[in-house]
Amino acid sequence: MFIKLALILTATVASAHASVQLLFPEPNRQYIYFIKANVSSTTLAPKRSGSYWTLEGKLYVRAFDNFTRLRLQLSDLKKSVSGYNNIITEDSYIKEPWDLDYMEGGLIKTISVGQEPVWCTNLKRALSVNFQLKKGKGTYYRDEPCLDSVCMMIYTPKGNKIQKFTSYRLPTTKSSRSWSSLSGDYSGKPSVDTINTAERLYVVDDRKGLLSLDLQGSYEFRTHDHILAVNSELSINYDNDIPGKSVEKLNLTEYTVTYVATDFCDPTNGIRNVTQSFLKNHTQELLLKIARGIDADNIVRDPSLIHNLDFIELLNTIAQLNYTTIIKLFEDLVLGTSYDMETSRNIFLEALPHARSEACARFIKYLVIEEKDKIEDAALLSLIRKLPFNVATFDQSLLEELEAFTKLGPDFRAEIRHAGILSFASLLHKTIEFSLIKQDYIDNVVVKYFRMYSDCPQYLDRMVWLQGLCNIGYSAEGYLRIIYADSGRDRHERLWAAVAIDPKHEEAFKVLESTLSILTNQSEHIQLRIASLHMFLTSQQIRENDFIFVHNYISTCNNNQLKRFWYTTVKNLMTSKSFTDYRVASYYVPFIVNQVSNPDPLYLLTNNYIISGEEDVGSPSLQVISVGDTLGVIPPFIAAKLNTGGRRPYKVAVYLIIEGVTTTFYKKVLKSLSSTQVLNVEKLLLVLKNMKAWTLKTPEKVHIDIVIKTHDKTIFATHLNQSRIDSVNIQDLAYIEDFLRFGSHINQQMVYYPFQSDIHVPSELGTPIRLQSLIVSFTSIRGNLTAPSSNDMTWRNDLHIRYQGTSVTSLSTDGPLIQTAHRARIQQSMVAHLPMKFNVSFSGSDGSLQLTWPNPMSQQGGVAMHSRVQVAMESVSKKYNYTVTVGDSSSGAVNQTRGIFFDCDRPVTDAELLNRLLTYKDNNYDFLTSVQPSHLILNTILLFTFPPSGSCGLILSPQKVTSSTNDVLQAKIQARYRTEDDGVVRGDCKFQLTYFSLENPKDVFLNMEAITNMEQNSVGNTDVLVSVRGHQPNAKNDSTKDWTLCLRKKDVDHTSSQDISAFPASYEGHVTLTYGLNHTKCFEKSSTSELMLKYKGVPQHHQGKLERYFEINVYGKNISEIGLLNSDVIKQTALGQLLRSYSKEVFNITIIIKERDGLASLSVNRGAEIQFKSDNFAWLLDGWTGMQVVRTIGLYRECRIKENEIKTLSGTTEDLPSIDCQETLALADCSDNSPRFAVIRYIDGIKVFSGGYSVSVKKNQSEIYVDDTYAGNDFWISAKSKTKITSKMTALKVYYDLNETVILVPLMYLNNVCGLCTEPLEYNVC
Repeated sequence: MFIKLALILTATVASAHASVQLLFPEPNRQYIYFIKANVSSTTLAPKRSGSYWTLEGKLYVRAFDNFTRLRLQLSDLKKSVSGYNNIITEDSYIKEPWDLDYMEGGLIKTISVGQEPVWCTNLKRALSVNFQLKKGKGTYYRDEPCLDSVCMMIYTPKGNKIQKFTSYRLPTTKSSRSWSSLSGDYSGKPSVDTINTAERLYVVDDRKGLLSLDLQGSYEFRTHDHILAVNSELSINYDNDIPGKSVEKLNLTEYTVTYVATDFCDPTNGIRNVTQSFLKNHTQELLLKIARGIDADNIVRDPSLIHNLDFIELLNTIAQLNYTTIIKLFEDLVLGTSYDMETSRNIFLEALPHARSEACARFIKYLVIEEKDKIEDAALLSLIRKLPFNVATFDQSLLEELEAFTKLGPDFRAEIRHAGILSFASLLHKTIEFSLIKQDYIDNVVVKYFRMYSDCPQYLDRMVWLQGLCNIGYSAEGYLRIIYADSGRDRHERLWAAVAIDPKHEEAFKVLESTLSILTNQSEHIQLRIASLHMFLTSQQIRENDFIFVHNYISTCNNNQLKRFWYTTVKNLMTSKSFTDYRVASYYVPFIVNQVSNPDPLYLLTNNYIISGEEDVGSPSLQVISVGDTLGVIPPFIAAKLNTGGRRPYKVAVYLIIEGVTTTFYKKVLKSLSSTQVLNVEKLLLVLKNMKAWTLKTPEKVHIDIVIKTHDKTIFATHLNQSRIDSVNIQDLAYIEDFLRFGSHINQQMVYYPFQSDIHVPSELGTPIRLQSLIVSFTSIRGNLTAPSSNDMTWRNDLHIRYQGTSVTSLSTDGPLIQTAHRARIQQSMVAHLPMKFNVSFSGSDGSLQLTWPNPMSQQGGVAMHSRVQVAMESVSKKYNYTVTVGDSSSGAVNQTRGIFFDCDRPVTDAELLNRLLTYKDNNYDFLTSVQPSHLILNTILLFTFPPSGSCGLILSPQKVTSSTNDVLQAKIQARYRTEDDGVVRGDCKFQLTYFSLENPKDVFLNMEAITNMEQNSVGNTDVLVSVRGHQPNAKNDSTKDWTLCLRKKDVDHTSSQDISAFPASYEGHVTLTYGLNHTKCFEKSSTSELMLKYKGVPQHHQGKLERYFEINVYGKNISEIGLLNSDVIKQTALGQLLRSYSKEVFNITIIIKERDGLASLSVNRGAEIQFKSDNFAWLLDGWTGMQVVRTIGLYRECRIKENEIKTLSGTTEDLPSIDCQETLALADCSDNSPRFAVIRYIDGIKVFSGGYSVSVKKNQSEIYVDDTYAGNDFWISAKSKTKITSKMTALKVYYDLNETVILVPLMYLNNVCGLCTEPLEYNVC
C-alpha cells in the first residue's frame, strides 16, 4: 500500500516537475523578466479611440521544492496613463512576493499571498495563471485553473513556440457578478452581444526556459453599430537569470487563483478607495448641482445639458453608501429649508429605491416605519413600489426584515398598506428566482397570502392579497389555478387569477386541462372564456392538433364575441409574426387564416389588437385586448400590454374592469342637465310605472377594477364600487380650485430608472471590467398656476415642464496603483422643455375662448435628441472626456446650423425629412429608420432605447430662438350651434389668429381669420363652407400679402329610408378647394387656383350579393399658384415637385373602385383594372354620409320589430309570440326615476315619448297617420317612404311603416334601456 502511494506521489511530482521545468529549467535559480501590462477601454466601431493605463517593471521568478512551487515578485515598477508617464504612487503591496503551489500536470493548486487588498491579490492571480504550460504534439487541450475558476485551453505548438487560447470559461458567482433590474427574454434564436477572448504565445528554450510570453485579451460588447472593448495586453521577456539565494519562509495565506469580485458597494474592488464621508459629501454636491441646474436656459440647444451624466453618477454614489451614512445624509437633507434643499430631498427620495444595495432597501423600511411623518404619502408610495425591481442583493434575512411591509397598521393610508403587500410579494418572487431562500419560509408566506385573501370581508382587500399571490408566482400558482377553476368564486377574482397564470412552459395537457374546460363551457362568462383562450395562445407547449381543435370549436360555436376575438387574433398574428407572447401559436396561424371571418360590426368592441416590430428576436410589441358587451358603450374588460423589446425588455400592462359606469355617468351628469326639467319626465314616469315591464329592469351596479403591472408584477390595484362612486361629489374637489385661485407654486421632480444592468467580470490582468447599462428619465414641473374666478375668467399659467432622458451603456476598467477609471460609453439623450407661459380666458358674453401667448419666440422650448460616443478617463484630481465624432467636419456635416438634424454623418435638409415621411416607407435614416404609421408607438420606443449609428442629433423646432420680448400671439375661437324647426342643423365657427407687437398693437406681423359654416338638413344632406383669409404685411412678394383659401364640402344623401336599410346607402358629393390673391369672397368669382374632388357611391345587388361601386374624380388647375407650394421646403420634396409640375395645365383624373366578395378592383381614367384583396377595406366604401357610417362605427344600435319577429339590440333574431295586449314596451330608458324616452308598441301603431312629450303613429289598412298633438317642439317628423321620428333632446330615431318598426338608439343609453329590444321573452308582457 505504501509503495502504491509513493508511486502515485512520485508520478505527481514528476508531472508537475516537467511542466514547471519547461518554463524554468534550473531549480533555485532566479529568472528575471521585463514585464509590461496595458489595459485600455476603447471604442472599436464605428471609430477607434480609447484611454489606457500601463504598468512596467521587472518580474522575478524562482522554482523550488522540486519544481512544485514558484515564488514571484515584482519590482522597479513604472506607472503611466493616457498622456501621463512615470506617475509616482504607493506600491508596497504589489511588490510583496507571493508563492504558487502546483499539482499534477503543472496546474496551479493555490496562490499564497500576504495581508493585502483584494485588488492586489487579483492582479497577482492574473499574472500567475500565465505560468501553466503543457507541451505536446498537434492540437490538444486541457482544463486549467483560471480567473474564471476553470477554463478550457486549446494548444497549437510550432517549434519552440506554443500558442494557446481560451475556448470557454466556467465562471462562478465568486468570480463574476451580473445583475439586471429586468428579466432576460431569451426566446427565439440566441443573440451574442459580448465576446471575451484571450490568446497567449509562449516562446521557450530548453536551456533558458521561457523566453517570452505575449498575452492579448479582449472583452467586447456590441450594441447595433457600436462596439466597446476593454483590451488587455501583457508581455513578459527574458532578461537574465542568476543563482538564487535560500528561500525564506513567509507568513502567507493560501487562496485559489479564482478572481474575487466584490459587491456593488465597491465596484472597483478597492482600487479606488473612497471614504463614506467623501461619498456623503459628493452625493449632496450632486443633488444640489442637479437642483440648481433645473432652471438652466436653453437645455434643448446646449450639448452639455442634453447629455447629462449627473443622475448616473448619483445612482452609483448612493449605491456605495452604507446604512449609517444614508441616515446621516437624509437627516441633513431634512434639516435644509432652502428651495434647493427641498428639491434635493425630492430627487434623493426618487433615486433612492433604484440604488440596488441592501443598505438602501433597509433604509427604505426605516423611512416607512420610523420616519413616515417627515415624508409625503406620495413619496412613500414611490419608495415602496420601486424597491422590488431594484434590489441586487437578495437573501432571506433581508426578506424577513422587509416583511414588515405586509403588517403596516391602520395609521397608514390604505394605498400604502396595499403597496407594501404587493411589493413584498414581488421581493419574494425575486429572491426565489435567485434560489436564496428556504422552501418552508416560502410556503409560510404563500399560505399567509392565500389565507388573508380568503378571510378578508372587503373585496378590495381580497383583491390586493390575491394580486400579491399573483406576484409571488412559483408555488403560489397552484392556489391561483384553484381560484380560477372554482365557479363558485367571484367572477372578477377568477379573472384576475387567470390573467396572472403563466402557462408558457407547462406541459401541453396541463394547459388544455385548465383552459378547455372554461373555453368550451357556454355557461361561463365571456371574459373568462376569452381569458382561457389567451392562456392557451400564450403556451409554448401546444401542438398543431390542439390549435386546430380550438379553431374548429370556435368556428362552429354560437358565440360571436368569441369568434370576433379569434378573428382579430388570427389576422393580427399574420401581420405581427414576431409577437413573442403567442410565438408557438403563430406558427399554426397560416393554416387557418383564410378560414376565419369577421362577425357583424356589432361586436367591434371585442378585439385582440397586436402590433410588433420586425425583429426575429426581442421585437417590441403592443397588445390591446378588449372584451365588449353587446349592450355596452365601452368594453367591460380592457388590457393593454407594452413590451419595449430587446434582450431585456421593459414590460408594462394596464388591466381594467369597467362595469356599470355608463349608467352611473348617465345619472350623475345627464340628469343634472336642464333638459331633465325641459323634458317633463314626470309624465313619462307615470306612463311607464303603469306597465309591468318597467319593474323588470335591474340596474347594473358599478364595478371598477384597475390593475397596473410592470414585468408581470402588480404595482397598483384598486377597486371602486357603487357606494364609492355615489360618495364622490364634484363639490369635494372645490378646494383645489380655491387653492389655485390664490396662485400656487409647484415644485415637483420625478426620477425613474426603467432599466439597469450591471456586469462585473475580470480582465486578463485581474482588474475589474464593469459593463453598466441604464436608462434614466427626469421630469421637473415648476412654476405657478392661477385659476379663474367669478370676476376674472382667466387662467394664468407660468409653468415650465422639463424632461431629460438618457440611455447610457458604458464599459469601464480601473487602473491599480494609479487609481484611475477608464470608460468608453455610448449615450443617447432626449431633452424637452415645454414653457407654458400663457393665459386662457373665457367670455360669457359671446361664448369665445381666447389664448394669449406673450413673447412666444423668446420662450426657449423644444425637443432635442442626440447620440454620442465618448472615451473618459478619471483620476483622483481630474476628469477627461473625449467625444468620438464619426462625421467629417470638413464637409459641413458636424455642427449644422440649419435644419432639424445636427452633428450627423451628413447634412439632412428639412425637405429630405419631408420626403422620407411622405414617400415610400423603406427610406432609411437614423432616427427615422423604421417609422411606419402602423408601428409609430413601437418605433418611438426604439428611438429612445437604441442609439443610432455614429453621432447624430435632432432638434424640434429647428429655428433659432430670438430674444424678442415685445410681441404677442393671440388666438380666439367662437362657436355656435342651433337646430331649427324644419330639422335643419346649423353651426358656425370663427377662429382668429393674430401676431402683433406688444408695444404697438397696430403693428401686426400676421393676421389670419377662418370662418366655418355648416348646415345639415333633416334627410342628412350636408354643406360645409370654410374660408381662410390671411394678411402678411411683411411678405416678400406683394402679391401674396393678402390671400384667401376656400373649401366647400357638399354631401347628398339620396333617401332617408336608406339610413335603416340593410343594404348600404348610395351617396354623392364634392369637395372644392380654391386659392385666390387678395381678400375675395369664396366661390363668387374665378379663383387663382382650384382643386375639386367629386365622389359617389352606388352599391348594387347582383344575384343576391353586394357589389360596391365607388367613383372619385379629381380636377385641378393652376395648382402651382397655391402660396404654400412656393416655400423652399415644399419645393424640394418629391410631392411638392409633382404638384408644381401642373403649372397652368388642367388635370382631370377619374378613379373607380369596385368590390365584391372581398376582391376589389381599381382603374384610373377607365384604364386597365388592378385587382387586390380588400379584407377590412370594403366597408369604408359604404355610406360616406348618413347613418350608415354612424352604425358601422357603433355610435347607434338597431332594433327591428316585425309582427312575429324581432332583431334585438344585441344582434340576435328571435321569434315574438303574439299576446293579447293593447300595448307592450318596445324600448325605454329605464334609469331609476328619470326616464328620458320610451317607445310603446300598440296593435295598430306606436307611440314615441321624449320625456313627457309624445308622437303617435297609427296604421289603418294601407294608410299611416301621425298625431303630433303632444309633440311640443321636441321632435323632427318626416313622412316619406317611411315615417321617421327623431327626438331632438335624446337623438333617438324611430322608423315606422306597415311591415316593421326600426329603432336606432344612441350608444350612450344602452346600459339603461329595457324592453322587447333587449330581452324579448322577458318583456313580451302587458
